[in-house]
Amino acid sequence: MRKLLAAITVVGLFPAAGLAAGYPERPVKVVVPWAAGGDTDNIFRPFAPALQKYLGQTVVIANVGGASGTKGAKEVKDSPPDGYTLYVPHEYIHSTYYTAVADVQYSDFEPICMIASTPSVLTASPKTPWKDAKGLIADAKARPGQITVGATLASTSHFFPALIEKAAGVKFKYVSYEGLAPRMNAILGGHTDLTDSNLTQKGKVEAGQLKFLAIATEKRHPEMPSVPTLKELGINVVYDVNRGL
Repeated sequence: MRKLLAAITVVGLFPAAGLAAGYPERPVKVVVPWAAGGDTDNIFRPFAPALQKYLGQTVVIANVGGASGTKGAKEVKDSPPDGYTLYVPHEYIHSTYYTAVADVQYSDFEPICMIASTPSVLTASPKTPWKDAKGLIADAKARPGQITVGATLASTSHFFPALIEKAAGVKFKYVSYEGLAPRMNAILGGHTDLTDSNLTQKGKVEAGQLKFLAIATEKRHPEMPSVPTLKELGINVVYDVNRGL
């Protein structure tokens, strides 16, 4: 809640961004560059009513998925720079910039505020035999390239397991999905073994539909104190996903 209130306060920077007097005079579109029901979508939607109240205009959320987030980024980039098309990115944009896979630059966007920083959680199908990441790593070493990971390639859900691969000396098999919602459908359906998620999936864990193997924080998270950190299991990976407007 403190992060949300801080973000609402920083939204006051809108007038300083060179916008026309009287802004906004019509609804504002916010592009979420992944499918509805994904983690970025779920994290932004509770923020949207506060933004709408502050602006005094309707906020329309547009889920523009595709190309690992770059389709939505390009839609925002190509829109008029008048403040009526906003964008909710996270660190995936690093890959589009450094690999030049899309014509998107940091300078194409004006940052307004941070919305949330969420720790990544190594998440498994309940059908898998591992109780924690330690068991997973032992199995991955015995069966290199056979454990499947659902990921949005060149995005944070790819970066996180890749860091685990490097730190633990293992190799996974990646299956590409556009956003968290289809990745969750795949793992719930038993089509993949692992994926990256966060605490937005806590309800599914409590219902027995998923299991958290480890969280990528320095210390155990107070909302899931029974979930060990990767570090305490000997895997030196700490990873948060930052999302902003």
